[in-house]
Amino acid sequence: MKRVKLPLIHLAGWAFFVLNVLLTYPPGFVAQFGIPGLLFKTATFYSIMAAGFYANYLLYTPRLLAPRKYVWFVLSLMVTVAAMVGAFLLHARFFDWYFGTGDAFFQERLTVAPYLTFEAFFFMAISTGARFSTDWFRLQNMREEMRREREQAELAMLRQQLSPHFLFNTMNNIYSLTLDSPADAPRAMLLLSDLMRTLLENIEREHVDLTDEITQIRSYIELKNLQHPEPDRVRFEVRGETDGLRIHPMLMLPLVENAFKHGDLHSKGTSVRIRLTVDSGTLDFRVENTPSRGARDKTSGVGLRNVRRRLELLYPGAHALDVHSTPELYSITLVMRLS
Repeated sequence: MKRVKLPLIHLAGWAFFVLNVLLTYPPGFVAQFGIPGLLFKTATFYSIMAAGFYANYLLYTPRLLAPRKYVWFVLSLMVTVAAMVGAFLLHARFFDWYFGTGDAFFQERLTVAPYLTFEAFFFMAISTGARFSTDWFRLQNMREEMRREREQAELAMLRQQLSPHFLFNTMNNIYSLTLDSPADAPRAMLLLSDLMRTLLENIEREHVDLTDEITQIRSYIELKNLQHPEPDRVRFEVRGETDGLRIHPMLMLPLVENAFKHGDLHSKGTSVRIRLTVDSGTLDFRVENTPSRGARDKTSGVGLRNVRRRLELLYPGAHALDVHSTPELYSITLVMRLS
């Protein structure tokens, strides 16, 4: 419950009580004492009630009831209610003098003193409930804020993890390329430079254009094709209208990187198939590769875990990431709603 709204809620509550009583006065009272006089009488009556209400709201409930000092809490309520009933009687005396009614109001208050006592305890109960409700909403807001801050910190950590992880893997590939095909190394370094510049520019952004992410994937595939120049080994297909759609950066490229890193592109008949389909704002991204039969390195699965956790934080309930693995085929399918 926002602090700026809370005083307005309290003010509206007291205004309701005052107006409710004012509107229920008999017509004879209005004619005899006038609306301003009755408004003054009713408002001052509820000022006494408000004094007891906020003594409990601000002091007794948070400082006695919440810490479980029950005896002191009950004694405080009883003393306060007694003081309130005494104040109500003095209030009646004052208005007998103010309106010149003898002791009519005072005698009436003496008659209804048990009811006034009950009403005072009733307002104390409302006060306790209001305080617990306010504290509960405040605690929920604090927890939600802490959760958001924790998620933002985790996202920042995951984003920072992407750059060195991606660079480490790609530099290993370029090192291999300098040994096997040194003539292609300058082109590979240029592609890597473009990829890293785009990565560093986009990684801190909330959203980027889907077309920019597709361009990154094409550049990365070109970089990998320098190592595996067979034309049919890698296929990337885009279906549907991608213009105008936005996506959080670096959610698809690690899945493509994973296929090259842990796939087999050296044996006959092996391949990587990538298909991106957009239909009515829903992205279906599928990566398939022939799995490598060799042992995986120590960083195996880091990129995939990173993507999975970022999806949980960024697209809760609006995505599905499925991994299917057999000895012949490894596939990852990402389905998500785009903005």
